[in-house]
Amino acid sequence: MGRPPTGSLGSFPDPIRALIKEIRLRERGWGAGSILQELRDSHGYPESDLPCGSSVAAFLSQEGLSRRNDFRTELPVADCGGAVSAHECWQLDARGTERVEIAGKTEAVALLDIRDVGSGAYTGCFPLVLASAKGHPSGNHYRTCLRLAFMEFGLPWRIQVDHASVFFENRSKSPFPTRFHLWLVALGIELCFSRVHRPTDQAMVERGHEVLNKQILGQAKGFKGWTEL
Repeated sequence: MGRPPTGSLGSFPDPIRALIKEIRLRERGWGAGSILQELRDSHGYPESDLPCGSSVAAFLSQEGLSRRNDFRTELPVADCGGAVSAHECWQLDARGTERVEIAGKTEAVALLDIRDVGSGAYTGCFPLVLASAKGHPSGNHYRTCLRLAFMEFGLPWRIQVDHASVFFENRSKSPFPTRFHLWLVALGIELCFSRVHRPTDQAMVERGHEVLNKQILGQAKGFKGWTEL
């Protein structure tokens, strides 16, 4: 008939099973990896005597000690509204990378563009040289671009962006603001979001992408360096 069913971690000694339950009850936020690390560091168990992480996770689920997975919370999107005056609202966006010759070398360049909705003015354009065509601008890149715009035009009331991960944590269950988002909050600038898959909400800056790409990147044969670009 084969071995009788013993459940998860049935082949491991009872002291290890009891200790795993004890640690989990004491530290409710710990998962299988943290529990195994505690067994190695504080209790001196060698790696060969310990189960794998998936087996510990199955044991915790069997004993009713696993946390329920929370449902993902979508980012609340409020209407950014129109702008009736200059610098009431800026639209900020990054254009996809373009192959550009800089100092005799082909580089992947992305443009960070800012348009003022009220006046239509270009309040910022910052070229980024990325490591690859699949790269993305970081929070530091956005801060540099905005600092240059702030130096020339001052601070806007609010900035409209899309749903890129640089603006909020879009991989976790809760859309928590990123450090870049909190930096804008500390400056007293409201960050509002366009609707998902609605590039027309960012129509002004999207149009600016095409204009700048055709006038600068599309017509130039190459640049002596990043400063010239």
